[in-house]
Amino acid sequence: RFLSGTPPVLGLAAAQTGIELVIEAGIERLRTKSIALTEYAIARARAIPEIGIGSPIDPATRGSHVAVTHPDARALTAELIDNDVIVDFREPDVIRFGLSPLTTRFADIEAALRMLQSVLGTSKRDNNRSAWNRVTDSMPPSPTPTTNRPEHSHRPSTSR
Repeated sequence: RFLSGTPPVLGLAAAQTGIELVIEAGIERLRTKSIALTEYAIARARAIPEIGIGSPIDPATRGSHVAVTHPDARALTAELIDNDVIVDFREPDVIRFGLSPLTTRFADIEAALRMLQSVLGTSKRDNNRSAWNRVTDSMPPSPTPTTNRPEHSHRPSTSR
């Protein structure tokens, strides 16, 4: 189970720096900023009628990610990446924004969601194979619809 050998020194050095940054910032302060960032992102995303909110609304059950839903999420993810917005795609219809409280500014969230709004308005989405290589989930969509998705995943959310 435990192999002996040279530890990954470069990785450990990077981890040490990250740990020191978290200790300096303080876990409580980071969590407070995380909640503020995600609250802002959700409020801003709710103003975009074409998307739904896929993240828990209660901050106690939400981490530092905000998921939005749209039927063309894979293609939209590729377009956001093409416009320098770093997001993840999750099957079947989720665009996930990672909001690190150490590095993400409120202005970054505003810019990302403005870009999402822009690509929604101007997109030439076709869900073709060229988009698959530009998103973090590079598998082609299943030829059959997914049946285990939540009922609300494609509908824009106004009550959540």
